[in-house]
Amino acid sequence: MKICSSDMKRSALIILTLNSFCAFSQVPHEVTYFVGCFMNGTTEVQYEFDGDEILYVDFQKEEAVYTLPSQILADAPVSVFYPAEEVQLGIENTLTCFVNHFYPPDIKVSWTKNGQPLSEGVSLSRYYPNNDQTFHQFSTLTFTPREGDIYSCTVEHSSTGQADNKDSGVIISSH
Repeated sequence: MKICSSDMKRSALIILTLNSFCAFSQVPHEVTYFVGCFMNGTTEVQYEFDGDEILYVDFQKEEAVYTLPSQILADAPVSVFYPAEEVQLGIENTLTCFVNHFYPPDIKVSWTKNGQPLSEGVSLSRYYPNNDQTFHQFSTLTFTPREGDIYSCTVEHSSTGQADNKDSGVIISSH
């Protein structure tokens, strides 16, 4: 039977990858497979990830058919940008960029000052799971502002295909 060649190797690789994902995930997942042998001589094989079918084998067509579970669909992040306290000139301040409800948990958060990239004073938390199978993460910028400075936080995620730029809404000025 042709089905036991490259299709089955690819299927085995996907199943092993999902099992590894489940073992190292911070959110519990379940991979299940069913093998059905029927009295009429037919056989069915189906794999599920968290209750959603991801693969079944069509023995009549001699092929493995892949489907995409709903949890694997990417969720776009929502980001909020805010200062820890009122921003003051000439002293150390902190800005926070809170990124929420994104999946998968690979995200890039970057900071700019007056349109120029920043790396000093930037920190990024680990990602934390939400109850809805998405994730959230914090990034902070510690900085000493001068009058006229403009700071922004940019979030990049595979679900959006583009960067989501959040300006602070606070242009640093003296009172």
